[in-house]
Amino acid sequence: MTAHNSSDTTQKFVRGVVLPIAALMLVFGTAACAPEPVAGSVDKEAETTSPETEWATDDTAGTELTATLPESFPSEFFKLPTDATIYNAGERNSEQWFVVLKTTDTATGDALWSSIIELNAFAVADETETSEGGVAATLSQGPLTVQAMTIPNADGSVLLSYDVSRMF
Repeated sequence: MTAHNSSDTTQKFVRGVVLPIAALMLVFGTAACAPEPVAGSVDKEAETTSPETEWATDDTAGTELTATLPESFPSEFFKLPTDATIYNAGERNSEQWFVVLKTTDTATGDALWSSIIELNAFAVADETETSEGGVAATLSQGPLTVQAMTIPNADGSVLLSYDVSRMF
């Protein structure tokens, strides 16, 4: 009977102590193997747009917005429709400028995009849809090359961003 009691005691010890400890080790061991979040990664369930692809609405990073074109802006080659609203503009150097226009909705943004291309007789190249639902393209005419993009915002408004470079 002693052997039976010993076996019975061993089984009780295994069921009462060893199995719960093994189960806890399995749970904590599995949790410890979970991948660490990677800097810049996106939680697909929590976010729909990666923070790295969001466009800043302020091209001057840290300075105030300027709603007028700089005096040096090549207005003779890059004309704006009279009803265009300048959100921000500036000079990067003596041969490069930027202008950001703002519209209240997508339809107005699309119309302004087309209007600027027609008004300036720009040739359009590399036109593509952006991941945010906007359009990006390279525009050129005369001495100008323009990197252009529409940026839809969450409130329904649209920014039209133009990086203008004069080439000789």
